[in-house]
Amino acid sequence: MESEESIKSAESVEQNIGQLMMNKVLTRIMHEAKNRAAIKADKTYTVKKYNTHGSVKSEKSETKTVQGRPKLEGVSLDIYQILGSKYDFYIDPQESVATVNGTECAVVKFRPKAGLRKGGVADEFINRLEGTVYINIEEYYMVKIEGKVPQPFQFTYNLLYVIPIGVDVYRLDFSAEYQLFNGIVVERYFRGFVDYEVKNRGAEEHIHALTNYR
Repeated sequence: MESEESIKSAESVEQNIGQLMMNKVLTRIMHEAKNRAAIKADKTYTVKKYNTHGSVKSEKSETKTVQGRPKLEGVSLDIYQILGSKYDFYIDPQESVATVNGTECAVVKFRPKAGLRKGGVADEFINRLEGTVYINIEEYYMVKIEGKVPQPFQFTYNLLYVIPIGVDVYRLDFSAEYQLFNGIVVERYFRGFVDYEVKNRGAEEHIHALTNYR
């Protein structure tokens, strides 16, 4: 039977390996930023709104040409900086390899770092996310990432700094896929889904699909 010390040692090794792999993946993205800024693509942004029965009640799409890393409408966050600073990465021995779109990938899990501070509404979501990163083990880039908030939660924010507003979040999840274009890591799509209630309950799905890289 394994001792508590040996179990902790194994967990430490698994976390160190996971952290090193993600550091390498994120460093590549940062180093390619200058070349990535010159690349154009067509981005189709779709918003779907759902009723309480789960049926789509409205859907809007628009397509435009974008250059550089795509900005997500309504989100002014650097997701790569957040990944590098907010989460611990580790290897799960029970799920360390997977195939994504025909590519063999290393599987790295992530969870929030302990003791994260909340600086605003965004942190209410960011500080609860956990998920999985799939890494191409030959080219060493992030093929896919998916995450979610594991349990419903509530929080209050102050509208105009004085009016307390209660928010219930029942579900939050996201996923993104990547590919190589001329040897540079580029985004294929982002998808996010949130089911929440402020005054009335509503659910929204936001999809950013990128094609025709040039």
